[in-house]
Amino acid sequence: MGHAQVSALADAAHQRFPGFRIRLAGVPDAYGNHMRLAWTLGLDGTVPPIEGSDTVQLHQGRIAQVVGFIDKAPASAG
Repeated sequence: MGHAQVSALADAAHQRFPGFRIRLAGVPDAYGNHMRLAWTLGLDGTVPPIEGSDTVQLHQGRIAQVVGFIDKAPASAG
């Protein structure tokens, strides 16, 4: 996965949820070629209605695979 794919994913989220910001929740951690991180998606100054976590597999220092999970979302977001 390159910069273009990561950018396209973020752009798609911004189109679906205008004005929302994606933010890290906590500190990412890693072991070997694997990393996990948590994130939130919401409007500035509000409790984010959407939360998720991703696991990332790295290959030669680059993102090779991302598996994402939606941990919290309102029914209307589906």
